[in-house]
Amino acid sequence: LGFLGIRPWSDSKKALILNSRTGPTRAIAKAVASSSNPTTLISASGVGAYGDVFVGSNSPPAADEDADTTKTTGFLAEVSRQWEDATSPAAAAVGENRVIQARFAPVLSKAGGALQKLYPVFFFGGG
Repeated sequence: LGFLGIRPWSDSKKALILNSRTGPTRAIAKAVASSSNPTTLISASGVGAYGDVFVGSNSPPAADEDADTTKTTGFLAEVSRQWEDATSPAAAAVGENRVIQARFAPVLSKAGGALQKLYPVFFFGGG
């Protein structure tokens, strides 16, 4: 699907994706941890945390917020785990801090975004 501009991520692209999420999140979590005011940190990662465990005929019926993601596989699962772990300084700080982990799925729209990129894949039989 290279002719569509769809290529696998290189190792340097994967490092950029991981570091762009974990670095800033950890910095914010450390700032929250050092604050004397009780703070709520809301961190949003993605459904990639569930990995490919829930794909296929032998998979569990559904994933929810109680699903164990510690052993899910795939690059995005690892990114999500490390991203969520980057909030740990805020959660571990003494005080009344709260950390909320939100996981979002891609939003599909006829106006563009992910659907615009995915449509050619399905059109050419890749989905």
